[in-house]
Amino acid sequence: MLADLNRLGSSFGLALATHGADHAGWRVYRATDALSRSCIDLLLCEHLDDHVGSDDIIDDLCAALITHLIRSNEPDIASQESIKKDSELVGRIHEYVAQHYREGRLSVLADELGYDTSYLSAYIKRETARTFKQLVNEERMRHAIRMLRNSQEPIYKIAQNVGISNLTQFYRRFHEYAGMTPQEYRTSPLR
Repeated sequence: MLADLNRLGSSFGLALATHGADHAGWRVYRATDALSRSCIDLLLCEHLDDHVGSDDIIDDLCAALITHLIRSNEPDIASQESIKKDSELVGRIHEYVAQHYREGRLSVLADELGYDTSYLSAYIKRETARTFKQLVNEERMRHAIRMLRNSQEPIYKIAQNVGISNLTQFYRRFHEYAGMTPQEYRTSPLR
């Protein structure tokens, strides 16, 4: 392979040097780590500055480089299973919030899922970039918006229906979520 690089007329050398050439059937590895780069540098130095034993060193470096590239590009099955498990857990959390937004409690969810409350709280924050309370509040506000849009029910009733008994607190949370009061939202032509 390295000898072919010296002959620019070789099919390998031309395909390698031609931008946009058909590389179908080639295996491409991203060699961005320090070990790969060092190995490639050593390979080229040995090839370009031929010394006694360079061929053996080149063979060993090629074997080491190829082994490293294959290892570092193997799909990590444990990691994929962990991602799937995390995705399923986040889905279950969102499902719980959607079903229990009125009275949902983190401690009940943690018991239901079999996790410690503080662990689950940190997990939710890490995976969703929001706290459990923020997830619940967002779900409450989505339902409040739907009710404001589709009914003429009094705002205090809507607040109670989404699980917020304090009307002042409901107005504050709604304004934080929607950027306007519930009454302004209801009368806004842009909703």
